[in-house]
Amino acid sequence: MGIKLKYSPALQIEAIKTIAILVAMVFTAAADLSTPIYIPFAGYYIILIFLSIWYFKRKILFFLIFITSIITVSYVSFKGIPHHAVLWEYLLTSISIVVSFSFFSILTIKLKYFFEKIKIESETDELTGLKNNRSFFVAGRLELSRGSRLQVPITIAMLDLDNLKRLNDSIGHASGDDALAAVGQLLKTSLRETDIAARIGGDEFAIILPNTNIDGASSILSRLHKNIKTTLETYGDYLSCSIGAAILLPTRSDDIHAVLEKADALMYAAKSSGKNCLRIENIIPISLVSPNENKKIFSPVIVRDRSNDF
Repeated sequence: MGIKLKYSPALQIEAIKTIAILVAMVFTAAADLSTPIYIPFAGYYIILIFLSIWYFKRKILFFLIFITSIITVSYVSFKGIPHHAVLWEYLLTSISIVVSFSFFSILTIKLKYFFEKIKIESETDELTGLKNNRSFFVAGRLELSRGSRLQVPITIAMLDLDNLKRLNDSIGHASGDDALAAVGQLLKTSLRETDIAARIGGDEFAIILPNTNIDGASSILSRLHKNIKTTLETYGDYLSCSIGAAILLPTRSDDIHAVLEKADALMYAAKSSGKNCLRIENIIPISLVSPNENKKIFSPVIVRDRSNDF
């Protein structure tokens, strides 16, 4: 039984980039070895080392280019040392090359680390650790574009903590922040790796479920609503959670803000229904859905927790 390998556009791009930088390394080394010693190539090796650190995650590629650069530059440099030179001149040349390339590599690694740290902080909500408003809309546009290209459904949901202001006024804002952080952590652990969750302001969260129809959305969001309800029991009767979700088949003209407004309207409809409930609506045109799902079109699925009514 053969092993089936899964290829993705990202892996293909990574493979092409890897082959390109290795070919560039070979050509650089060949040119360096075949040209006179007074033509310097150190700058080209430094560029290749920089690219291997900045654009590639595989450390083996960096080490391969780093070692090849040192060996090639050292060999070319040795050719310029007189034959009567003593051993320490060869050692000094080798050490200077290793130190120079190592210093540049460490500097590039540190720079990349701080750049990625700043990028993550600029895209993350400090309190919950989820995406913030700006990064959510960037991700949302990408997912709508992908859904339109692949013609797969996507679910956009809005989640709101009911009565958070009452909790803040009664117990304190620290408790409100703890509740928001707890919900943020729950979103991270309850959703799939491909799903996207963000805190877009105050007590409101936004969720994207790629490639998810009404059945999948009902299952995922019902489970999430139940888990949040259990988590919020820590705060007594103060808090509950209302969720509104819209399922659509994206087109090129769809705008993430407009779709989110639809989910937001469904969330407020859930709050108007008594809060602490989930309201889902399939907005895919009936002509684009199989007959088995026709009965769900334009018929909101409402899941309401009535345990507190008894």
